[in-house]
Amino acid sequence: INISQNAQRVVFAGTFTAGATRKLVAEVEHRTFSGREAWRRGQPSMFTDVNFTYGWGSNYGRCFDQFIENHSDALTRKTSVLILGDARNNDNDPGLISFQKIHDKTKNVFWLNPDKKHLWDWNDSIASIYGHYCKEMKEVNNFLDLSGFIDKLFIDNE
Repeated sequence: INISQNAQRVVFAGTFTAGATRKLVAEVEHRTFSGREAWRRGQPSMFTDVNFTYGWGSNYGRCFDQFIENHSDALTRKTSVLILGDARNNDNDPGLISFQKIHDKTKNVFWLNPDKKHLWDWNDSIASIYGHYCKEMKEVNNFLDLSGFIDKLFIDNE
């Protein structure tokens, strides 16, 4: 599924691991984004690692702060931001000022959370805090969940 093919601008930011802990998959074996194809279509594109994690756990606040610092010019009122993660911030600064800026500068913020909904806000999860700034935070932990989200996204935007 190529959800970036019709985007006016594409920004990939972040890494696929959280410290020594892998998230969702053991490793990324294939990325379906082609910079050459994006260039051919006239899509401005960036692929960057914003140093998402330090130490043993995820630090969303640091990621959001670095994203605003390095890529805020990529955000417009036509931009939709898709965040994939469990919202477990390991008691770090949540970066709410930066996350609110992302929300305020864009059309939509969607958060796909692999945790079961009953685990949101349990232990180190701050899902409802981030969810306040999202059009939708959705439990997505398998292909059917993801497919349903993508279908709804395109139906709602027609």
